[in-house]
Amino acid sequence: MTDQQTLSAIKKIKKTHENLVVYGGIAVAFILLIYFFTFPQLIDRGATAALWFQGITTVLAGFYFVYLKKIAYAITRLLLGRDPVRKQLLANLTPADLLKEDETLAQLATQYRNT
Repeated sequence: MTDQQTLSAIKKIKKTHENLVVYGGIAVAFILLIYFFTFPQLIDRGATAALWFQGITTVLAGFYFVYLKKIAYAITRLLLGRDPVRKQLLANLTPADLLKEDETLAQLATQYRNT
């Protein structure tokens, strides 16, 4: 695998990861916004099952926001892990590595390849 292939694979991985983080965060935030406006109606109607559902899923959404990058990285590995070039990179990268610049990641990938 050439350095250019490595760099393009890293860019694809980073772009997919960033998109998953953004779209996942927006989706969960939108759901929480809907919860905010429907909560008083559920109180008035006495819908305890729906209130419990909202409460539990709100706590889960909080955990989702805490571990958002790790969850998005796991989904990225599932989506892009079939390609042999990306699979090798994903096996050696961590979610923290994706915050680095592309060239730094390419150097890390070259080091992984040489060991």
